[in-house]
Amino acid sequence: MNEQVKTTGAENNPHKVYRNGENYSKKLRIVHISDTHLERDNQNIPDGDIIIHSGDFGQYRSGLSKEEYFSRLNSFFKNLPHKYKIFVGGNHDSPLVDCQRSLITECQYLIDESVTIEGIRIYGSPWNKWRYTSFARAFTIKNIKAKWELIDQDSDIVVTHQPPFNLLDLASYNHYIPNFLVKLLSSSRCEICSQYHPGRNHWGSKSLRRILTEKIKPTLHLFGHVHECFGATTNDKILFCNSAIKQRGHPQVIDFYF
Repeated sequence: MNEQVKTTGAENNPHKVYRNGENYSKKLRIVHISDTHLERDNQNIPDGDIIIHSGDFGQYRSGLSKEEYFSRLNSFFKNLPHKYKIFVGGNHDSPLVDCQRSLITECQYLIDESVTIEGIRIYGSPWNKWRYTSFARAFTIKNIKAKWELIDQDSDIVVTHQPPFNLLDLASYNHYIPNFLVKLLSSSRCEICSQYHPGRNHWGSKSLRRILTEKIKPTLHLFGHVHECFGATTNDKILFCNSAIKQRGHPQVIDFYF
C-alpha cells in the first residue's frame, strides 16, 4: 500500500510537513478536528494559528432547529483562540445545505472553493459518496468525481469530509446489513488491501485519491467521516489526516513549513 500509519499528532509531538522541502522561512501550526457531532466543547483543543474542522459538526436526527444549529456552530468557533478558523460541512450537517452564508459568522466556511492564508492555499469541499444504508445524506452525491475535478490545481491543503480510497477509510458494515452477509463478506482477505478486516469495508473515494495523488499533489489532505480510522499516514509524499474524534480520536496538530 506504500503506507505508514503515524501515531504522532499530539500538541507536544506534532506532524510536520514541508511545502518546499527543507527550504522554508515560515511555519503555521494547524489544528485539525472532525466529526464532533455536537459532543465537543472548546476544552482540550490545542492552540495554533489555524483551526480546521472537516465536517459533521452536527448530528442527524439531533432535534436541533436550524437556528439552534447555527447558534452552536458560531459559539463553538467564536470561543476558540485561533487566528484563522475554517469549516467544511459533512453528511450530518443538513442545516448547511443551501444555507445563507450570512448565518455563519465566526469561521471561514468553504464549499468547493479556496482561501489563501499567509501564502498557503486551502481548498474545502463537503461532498460524500452516496450510500443507500445511510440516512445522513447532506452533501451526498452519486457523481462525486465531478466535485473533485473542481479542486484548485495549486492547492497546498485540501480539506474534505470524505476520505480517499484505501487510506484511513475502513468502517464497520452498517447494522442494516444482515449478520450472515457480513460474515460472508469478511471471510477472506480484502482484494483491495490484502488484509483481513472482518466486518469492515472501505468507504473512501477512488476518484478523490486519484485526483489528489496524480493531479493536485497537495502537501496535506485533511478529512474525517470514518470514526474508526483516526490517524495519519504518508502516501505519495502527501500527509493524509483523518481527525474524526467522536469515538477515540483527538485533535491532530500539524506544523506546516513553507
